[in-house]
Parts: sequence; structure tokens; C-alpha cells
Amino acid sequence: MSTPATPSELLSQTEWVRALARRLVADSHAADDVSQEVLLAAWRHGAAGESRSWLATVLRNSVRQRFRTRARREQRELRAVRAAASESALELTARASAQREVLDALLRVPEPLRSALLLRYFENLPPREIARRQGIAVATAHARLARGLEALRGELDRGRHGDRRAWVLALARSIDGRPGTAALLKVLILAMSAKLLWTLGAGAAAACGLLLWYSAERPRDAAPTNAQIEGSAPDGEAPAGATGASESVRSMPEARAGSKPAVPEEEESSTANMWIVGRVIDCREQPVPHVKLRAVTLRGSDWVPLEPAVAATAAADGSFLLQLPPVEGQVEVDDRAWTTVASAALLGTPGRHERTIVVAPPLELGGRVVDESGEAVPGARVRIALPRVFRGKFRARLERSSLRYRWILTDEEGQFSFVALPALEGTTIEVTAAGFEPHRMPLPSTSQTDLRLTLTRQMGPDDPWSGQVVDRSGKPVRGAVVSTDRDATESDATGNFVVPSRGAREAKLRVSSAGTIPALTEVHSSGSGPGGAGLVVRTGEPMRSISGFVVDSAGSPVGGAKVWIEPGESIPWPGGSLQPLECATRNGRMPIVVSSADGRFQLDGLVTRSYRVAATDLRTLSTGIADDVAADSRDVKIMIPTREVYPRVRGRVVDRDGNAIGGVRVSLEAKAFYLKTSSGDWPITFRGGSAAVSAADGSFELHDVPKTPLFVDISGKAVHPYARIPLRIEGSQNIVLVAARKADVRLELADPSGEAFEFELLDDRGEQAQTVEYDGTNINLNRFKPIDRGLSDIYQAPDSASTVVLYDRAGKELRRIPIRLRAGELTTVR
Repeated sequence: MSTPATPSELLSQTEWVRALARRLVADSHAADDVSQEVLLAAWRHGAAGESRSWLATVLRNSVRQRFRTRARREQRELRAVRAAASESALELTARASAQREVLDALLRVPEPLRSALLLRYFENLPPREIARRQGIAVATAHARLARGLEALRGELDRGRHGDRRAWVLALARSIDGRPGTAALLKVLILAMSAKLLWTLGAGAAAACGLLLWYSAERPRDAAPTNAQIEGSAPDGEAPAGATGASESVRSMPEARAGSKPAVPEEEESSTANMWIVGRVIDCREQPVPHVKLRAVTLRGSDWVPLEPAVAATAAADGSFLLQLPPVEGQVEVDDRAWTTVASAALLGTPGRHERTIVVAPPLELGGRVVDESGEAVPGARVRIALPRVFRGKFRARLERSSLRYRWILTDEEGQFSFVALPALEGTTIEVTAAGFEPHRMPLPSTSQTDLRLTLTRQMGPDDPWSGQVVDRSGKPVRGAVVSTDRDATESDATGNFVVPSRGAREAKLRVSSAGTIPALTEVHSSGSGPGGAGLVVRTGEPMRSISGFVVDSAGSPVGGAKVWIEPGESIPWPGGSLQPLECATRNGRMPIVVSSADGRFQLDGLVTRSYRVAATDLRTLSTGIADDVAADSRDVKIMIPTREVYPRVRGRVVDRDGNAIGGVRVSLEAKAFYLKTSSGDWPITFRGGSAAVSAADGSFELHDVPKTPLFVDISGKAVHPYARIPLRIEGSQNIVLVAARKADVRLELADPSGEAFEFELLDDRGEQAQTVEYDGTNINLNRFKPIDRGLSDIYQAPDSASTVVLYDRAGKELRRIPIRLRAGELTTVR
């Protein structure tokens, strides 16, 4: 058996290999290329350094392959020239028309997707270079390319009235050798499904077959090879390597019992798809084998399966693998024997992501909610609450697992019904209704459909306001938010609602429904008007809007700018939070839009008042403002001024001890406005402009930094999340960013029956140390964290945290525990 060649052994053969190559190839430059290929092959395949016969064989094969490739290329070029010479004027016109159709559709693709496509297929730049130019992650560049191609296909579909076969046939006939259009047309056609290509007929199939052959060469930044998880799987069970942004979406093959799926090696693979790899476990952390899984996404207020469906079956050890497009959603169980407790969150980020899904046996629950006299209580909220501390009981990390919260409103008869609740110890049923004391009880361990939950009326004159929400034509409205100055509820399927009066004899009920302006209705219980029960309240008039365009100081349109308003009044929202009025009319979405390529914008969901409308150019983070703009205004012009910039800003990222932190993304942020929430004012910022990743010594460099108040956002696996630092540039334009390193902390108090109900962390200056908990796609930033029987969940904290403060149920401080956190490690406080 031959031994691998060392670099010195290969170098000793260089002159001999080059001399032989020059005898076989007349072109000296080609001979040098062949020599390098042979030596590289020897290094990769471990050939013995002294085996000249092996080197000579490889060299001759390489030369023959070059001759064959050149001959084939010359024949193809000759055929193309002859075909072009004989091409009729009609064919030329058809080909130009098809390519123009693609270019017109491309111009309709919104930013930043359009720019990514232009850079990839017209500038022939790889995704990594696109990411560098646009100041984004490589995974984000891949995602933009995938979404851009999908948007382009949609534009072409609309141009052909939904007939995808028509434009595929036209494009298949219009491929030429021009860069940009040819590359883009090939990708569009390659993304078509095999079934559709078959229905197009023999001519299209032949054309697409030629395209498949022509595009067989793998790009430099193609998807990495697959690697096994926790061991190797039998051949044939690993999925094929991802093929990039043009690959059609497909689910992975179901794994056999005992097998382990294969996934790309890198977290940020060069495919535009997501690889979700993980395990299914029960609440005792035992693997759940052969359970069926599916991917779902949120549509309106309901979770619906992805289209096309993406599904898999877990292996014998509970492991699974799903490949799917970069969408936001969840992976849940699709099996009657189990129900999902914690699903796998999908963040829409391409690459490899590890997830854990927690399941439990299902049970059915139903019944009626009544008062002391047996009368039905309509509109009562029946909520299934998991234990206050759930994640902390698991050894597996569940940060990216979304806990399922189930609730329902009772109907007119006070009835409710749940189909698949988790049979989980410590789960409770909580029932709340306006004018009644809250009711809580443990969740039954077996299915029950005849529960009778009795609510007790609150003492004192506190009859709730109740009634029905209807639209302007008199039809009941489901999901409308009815609020007073302090409380809010949501109308049920028949439009009924119940909201606390808190003893007030008069009130103003605000009715907020998507697409309409919140309407005010005065109510009182004096008998001279609508009473405290049987009210009929109507939704408001259609929402208002403001439209216009964004330009720069030279009057040119600015596409891709964030256009926003400062929200005005905030109103109570179900669940105890606050929501801006404008969010209420936009299905909870913030009043922020993106300008189109020609600078146009339209802000919907507005009420009848004047607004301060602003636009921020994400390339420069400069902001233009138009004041006192009335709702329903049209052709509003927002001019973004040109700001002075620092051409170059250098700096370093260090920790509290002055040690360099490498691999940290440094990006710029501009503050837009503050959003008023129930826990305080929260800044809304936009990220853009220059960005960089710190080197091993912590150094980084930013370009064209505006001379305006900005923040620097520091993100990375080693640093604490949500690190925003005001940007202060000294005369030397050298800055030092001090970042807190990330540490994990969990409480396991010795006395599980103690009084400790919640806790907070303080840093060495006695100030609040921001602790972060991820709940799938949601982030818990509450100051006080729950404790249940001495146990807490796991939280991410800055390494500057030095004290744990324990509080009882009434908020009284119990004691303080000094701690010392280690960066990158889990600290358990006992």
C-alpha cells in the first residue's frame, strides 16, 4: 500500500512533471496548468512521492481530457455560429421579446431581492461577494437569491395569466450565449418540476435537457458535502447535496429505523434551504420513535401546512431531518398518538439548525363555563397554562423550541372544546371573564368532555360591559378588540364580547378591527342609553392611508427605504399589553413599509389625524422627514438629505478585561422611534450602512459612516445578545467597543418549597443585567424571571452579572446571592 506524499516529495517531482507536460502540450501556459492539476491530484489522493509512473498516467489522462473538452467546445461554438447565421428575423424577434419579458419582470421584483439577482446573474458574482457588497451574512445572500427567483417566477406567471408552461417554453427557445440573461433563464427553467417539464412536450424537454447538461458544472460556492450526525448512516440514506437557490423545494426521504440523517457540515451552508435536524422527545426526555412530523406556517391567525407539503418521520432514536425553504414557521408532530408541547421554530434563515421537539400524549377536554346560578358565561377565556418553569427541567436546550399556548373563548352557551391537549403534570386550566373571579384548576389526567367550570362573581358593583360587535352592514365581527381605558377583550366567532367595567357607570368602548379605524362608543348603566349588557357596537370607517415617493437630494428615487410614522396613542390589548392604534388596523403589524424601486410607498392602517412621516435609506442610514402630513394625503415627497460621512472608521471589539473578541459582526443602526409598551418604551431601530466582522485581534473597519447619532450593534456567538452601543468617534476615528460576553445561568435552589417566586440579575454596579430567554421566534426580555419550586429556566446573561436577587410572590426582596459567571458556560446557582 502506498504512503501519502509529503509536500517536499511532491515539490521534488515538479520539474519532471512540468517537462513531461511540455512534451505533450505545445502551449507552455497550458502545460503549467496541467502540471499543477496533476500535483494537486497527487496531494489529494495520497500518491507516493517517488511513483513517477502514477504521475505520468494521471498527466496523460489530464491532457487527453483537455483535448476532448476543447474539441467539443469548438464544435458547439461552430454549431452556434451556423445556427445564428441561419436564424430568421422572426426567431430573433421572438428571442429578444422573451428576454425583454424576463428583464421587465426582473425590474418589478422588489428590493433588495432585485439587486441580489442582478449581482448574481448579470455581474456573475458569487453569493459571498454579494454578501460583502451588501453588508449582509452569506446565508442572507442565499436567502435573497432564493426569494428573488421565486418572486421573478411569480411576476412571469402574472404576465402570462398564470400559465407557467407558456413562459417556460418561450424561455427555453431563447437561450443564447450572452452573460446575465442566459444564466438567469437557465436557473428559471431548471427550477421547474419534472412533472411540468414532461407536460411541455418533446421540444421543451429537449431544450431543458440541453440546459441541464450545459449547467452541470458545479459552481465554486456550491453546497458542501454531507456529514453524518453521531455516526455514519448506511449508503443511500443520506440526502443528495443541496443544489443551490434554483433547487425546487422537496421533503427529505423518511429515515429508516435505526438510521441517522445526514446534513451539511457548516452552519451557514451555501444552499438557500434550511436543514432542520433534531430529536423528538417526551416530557421525560425519552426519544419518541417513528413519529410523523410536518412543517407549518402562520396564515392569518391559523397554522397551516406548507405548500408544497414538507414532512418526515423520526428514526428509531427520535432523530429527524427536514430540508425546506427559508420560511418562518414551525415543525410539529402530525400523529394522533402525540400532541406537540414545544415545536421546532423556523426563523427563515438558511443553513443547518438544531432543534428539539417535545411531545406528550393527547387528551380531549370540553365542557361549559357557568356562574353560581348555572347561567352560561359567554366570552370567557379558557386557557391551558404549562408549568411556569418548563424548559429548566430538561437537559436538552429548548431555546429555539416554541411552547404551545392554547386558549379559546366560550360561545353563547358557555361551551368550549379542546381536541389535543398535552397530558402533562403541572399543567393548569385558567378561566377568566369580566366581572368574575379568576378560576384555576389542574388539568385532568384523562379526557373529559363534560366539565362544568363555575365562576364566582366579583364583589361590588362591577357588572361587565357585554354585547356584540358588528360591521357597518350589521354582520358579526370575529376577532375585534374591544377595550376600555384599562382592559381589553376579543370578540368571539359570533361577535360577542365581555369586558370589565371595574365599577364604572360610564365608559368609552373602543372597537378595533383590522382594516377599519378604531371606533368609540359611549356606554353607561343609568338607563338613559345603552346599558351594561346587550350592547351592539359597530366597527369604524375604513382605514386611511398616505402615499408618496422618496427621493435623494438630487431628486432621484430611492428604492428600498424604510418609510415609517411615529405611532400616536397606544391602547390596551388582550393579554395585558399595549398596542399602537395603527397596529390595530394592520393586524398587529408595525406601520413600516419599504419604498419600491421607483421610490413609491403607501402607508395603510392610519386613523384620521396628522402624521410625521419619515424615510430612512438603509444604504446610508440618512433619514428624511415630512411633518404634519394629513391622513389620505397623496404624492407626499420625502427627501433624504446627503450627510457627511467618515470615509473609514477603524476599531476593536474587546471584552471587559480588554481581551480581543474575533468573529463578531459589527453593524450600524439608526434609531427611528420609541414604541410604548406595557413594560416601558422600546426603541425601534433600522440596521444598514456599512458592516464588518472583527478579526482574531478584534479589529474591524467600517466605510462611509454617517456623521449622525448612530448605534453599533454587536452580535455573535461569543457576545451577549442585544448589545447596542452608542457610536462615539474621536478625532482619530479609532473606536473601542466593549462587549459583554455571553453566559448561561439557571437557578436550582436547595429549598424547593421556599418563598422565592421570581428573581432578577444585577451587575457589579448594582444595575439591571439584561437577561434573555428565547421562546422559539419570541424573545423574553422581562426584568423578573419566574421560579417554580426552586427551579428556573436557563437564561442568557452578560458575564458582568454578579448578583441574584430573590423576590417573593408579593414582590418583597428575600435575599441576594453573589455569583460569578463564566463566559460560554452554564452556571447553576444553588
